[in-house]
Amino acid sequence: MISGLLLAAALGASPPGQETPAGPGAGPDVVHAPEEKDGVQHVRILPSALATVWLAAGYDWTANAPASSTGPASAFGLDLGGGLFFRVVGPVYFGALIDYALTGPNALLVAGGGGLVVDDVTVTGGFGYSSVGDGGVGALLGMDYALARGVALRLEGSWRHSSFTGSDLAEHRLTVWSLLAGLSLTL
Repeated sequence: MISGLLLAAALGASPPGQETPAGPGAGPDVVHAPEEKDGVQHVRILPSALATVWLAAGYDWTANAPASSTGPASAFGLDLGGGLFFRVVGPVYFGALIDYALTGPNALLVAGGGGLVVDDVTVTGGFGYSSVGDGGVGALLGMDYALARGVALRLEGSWRHSSFTGSDLAEHRLTVWSLLAGLSLTL
C-alpha cells in the first residue's frame, strides 16, 4: 500500500481509492471541470511547456516609409517563427517568441510574452526587439486552432516599428504591419 502511495505521488496521480478533485482550484494541471462522455469523466491536462514552430503566409505593408526605401510599400509576406512558453498557473504561460519575415519588408522580431490555452485554441503574443530599419520595437499576436495532435491552423498579426536617421540626415519612421495565416507544429 505504501509503495502504491509513493508511486502515485511521484507520478502526480491520486492515491488508490481517492478521486482527483476537479473544477476551479482543483490543482495546477486541471484546466476546467471534467467533461462527461459516455459515463466517463475526462479531465484535460496541460503540458508544463509549449514549444511551437510556424510558417505563415499573407500580406505585409509599410507605413511612413522613407522615399529612399528600396523595399515595396506592400507585398506578399512569408514568416517563419517559433515560441517557447512555460506554464505559470492554470492555462497561463510566459515565455519568448521569434519571428522572421522571409519576404516583403524583411525583419526579425524577438519578443517576450505570454500565452493562454482554452480548449483547442492557444493565443500567444509578445513585445520586443525588431530589426526593421535600424532596429526598433515590435509586437506579435497569434492564435493557433488545433486541427490534430501537434498540428494547428495559425492566424497572426504583427507590428514592427523603427525611427532612424537616413542617409539624407533626416529623421525617418518605418512601420511594417503583417496579417498572415499558416500552420504551426507543437513539438
